[in-house]
Amino acid sequence: MFNLARILHFATHNTAEAQSKDLPCPDVVRDPRAILDRLTAQAQLAQQGGLMAMLEGDTQAIRVNKMIIHPQGQMISIELMPQEDEIVGQQLTLIGLWHENKLAFSVEILQKLSLNNYLISWPKELLETTGRDYFRVHAQHKEFVSIKVDDHTICAQLYDLSEGGIGVKIENQKSLCLCKQPLQWLEIHLANYSLTLHCRLCNQLVDQTLGTSRLGFAFISLNEPQALIIRKIMLQLQARQPT
Repeated sequence: MFNLARILHFATHNTAEAQSKDLPCPDVVRDPRAILDRLTAQAQLAQQGGLMAMLEGDTQAIRVNKMIIHPQGQMISIELMPQEDEIVGQQLTLIGLWHENKLAFSVEILQKLSLNNYLISWPKELLETTGRDYFRVHAQHKEFVSIKVDDHTICAQLYDLSEGGIGVKIENQKSLCLCKQPLQWLEIHLANYSLTLHCRLCNQLVDQTLGTSRLGFAFISLNEPQALIIRKIMLQLQARQPT
């Protein structure tokens, strides 16, 4: 997903929160009835000119002029601003509001119905901001991340990822070299991508019974190419979510 705070021109700050317990992420909406309610609200928002969309790889949002929900067939039709290129088959992220929260969901553009009108897939999940500037994707399967600091390379399990930072689970003994300095450069290898990022340790939750720690690192001054790679990884992680 994308940094909605940046897209919608809200003030941003880097943050990588870690929850005190392994509970389902409150950012993710998967209940079918709740999804329908929110999609219906987005259709009304489109009529008011408040629903935006971004094609994968683009940095500028475009307006959604109309959105029609077809709940029986679980399909959605939308009217976009005129597009010069063929966009059928591409991923589209729609960005709207649900009460006070920002809302986003990714879909596939399935078919061109007429000039500027498209059929898109029904989302299996929606993401909401709940007081955060960044959406986070929680790893639903075991995703391993390699982190190199100084001369040490540590293998950890991914907990969550956003444009604001990364959370990992790691053995207590291995976590020591990652906690020596509050600010340090980390070389992160995840999902066939490699990034060297300036990071701040902002959370450390230790479980002495299991002998593991959960560490949260905030990314400092992420540039646009780095943010694009993070978005690609997040899209990959979303695609692996259980149906």
